[in-house]
Amino acid sequence: MEITKEQYLEAKRIVDEYEREEYEIGMRLAEQQLDEMDGLNEPCPTCGEIDGFDNPCCPNYDPLSYKNCGYA
Repeated sequence: MEITKEQYLEAKRIVDEYEREEYEIGMRLAEQQLDEMDGLNEPCPTCGEIDGFDNPCCPNYDPLSYKNCGYA
């Protein structure tokens, strides 16, 4: 079954609109998560190790440290 050019263009418009809405929703969610994370930048209550791992909220946190099962 073939469709006409007009049907194709209408379907493409609907898909493009849906993708744009999904993108905007994703961006709003990401911005909301970043806003929620802003409160996590407060000074770390306990710097150093926690249960043998480096505390990720401390300055100079290295996720690749041997204490965090990294490559170092």
